[in-house]
Amino acid sequence: MTFTAESISVLGLGNMGTALASVFLAKGYPVTVWNRSIEKSQALVEKGAKLAKSPADCVQSSTIVLISLASDEVVRELLGRISTIPGCTVINFTTSRPQWAIEASDTVTNKLRAIGYLHGWINSVPSEVEDQKAIIRYSGSEAIFSKHKHIFNILGKSLWVSDDHRKICILENAVLLMLAGTCVGFLQSLAMAGAAGVDTVDFTEQALLPLMPIFQGLLLDMARRDQEDFHTMSSDSISVSTMLGLVSNGRETAEISGVSGRLLEGLHSLLRNAAQSGKSFDDISTLVKMIRRGSQRG
Repeated sequence: MTFTAESISVLGLGNMGTALASVFLAKGYPVTVWNRSIEKSQALVEKGAKLAKSPADCVQSSTIVLISLASDEVVRELLGRISTIPGCTVINFTTSRPQWAIEASDTVTNKLRAIGYLHGWINSVPSEVEDQKAIIRYSGSEAIFSKHKHIFNILGKSLWVSDDHRKICILENAVLLMLAGTCVGFLQSLAMAGAAGVDTVDFTEQALLPLMPIFQGLLLDMARRDQEDFHTMSSDSISVSTMLGLVSNGRETAEISGVSGRLLEGLHSLLRNAAQSGKSFDDISTLVKMIRRGSQRG
């Protein structure tokens, strides 16, 4: 097997995989790509990428293999189609569950005999990757990360987090759940505003976006309270009792408006159980401890 110095293979050409390949092509690196749907590779081939016939073929000519696929299950299936990749370092950018990242690392290093495995968390959107302004965190061997950091820095800011893949997976999923929760609240708000006949774009611009600076301070305050285990009310706090009332009113208003309040049921249940546990007059940051214990009963 022969290698071109610092050549790149990209397995998976969704929006993120395409962005990764595009950056390295623009920088003059030899890039080989593979995707289940061949049509997604056409634009990259026109830019100079080599199209591989299979995952195994894709990894045979590169020193660095980047994986960006839809799920852990797809990664497992793909790795099962490769017999060996000695001489390669594999970076898996697929959003993963902790146990699956550990499995992928074991498969890559022990079964496929790669030099090493890093798990990457791209805390950016594809356009930021293409603009080389991404923030990407890595887990795995710090020595392997340091060896290739000059390559990773082409994509933006590169940070090593831990040699424990579980940690980076938990952090990535925690951020994604924050985004998901924000979307849930936003979807509920749009549904209710639209039911009232309000222009939802104007509603977003004039009523919701001005709240963003307030949320920045609120989130930091809640994080500090959780870290210090301090949940006594202050002048700017929101109590469990107050939030329970707000959510209860919101659910009832939604139903009266003909809008489903189903998205609020989990939060309402958590708040109600917190109140029943004697936490009515605690700051809502006290809920974090309940969630972390895996119980809503305090």
